[in-house]
Amino acid sequence: MQITFTPVRSDDLLVLERAGDGLMINGQIHDFSHVSEAIPLSFEDHGCPWIVSDVIRRDGQIHLTVMLPYGAHMARHPPATATLTIEADGPVSLPAPD
Repeated sequence: MQITFTPVRSDDLLVLERAGDGLMINGQIHDFSHVSEAIPLSFEDHGCPWIVSDVIRRDGQIHLTVMLPYGAHMARHPPATATLTIEADGPVSLPAPD
């Protein structure tokens, strides 16, 4: 699974966990096993406010973009956009600020 993180100023907490072709976001599972190479899941249809892109499958791997919240203490120097490839199931470590 490849996750691109896009920084968004927010005090909300983000906790991710990969489960096969699914992604648990703050305790809610989002199953993408039905997404095929030919038919992406559109931004409008996945229903998760944390995911800010279509969900696609490329070379067998799920690709999506998730908001990365950062607090007021980082408002002057927000984190950069980052992309991580998540190989194994389990908790996802969020990108560290620069």
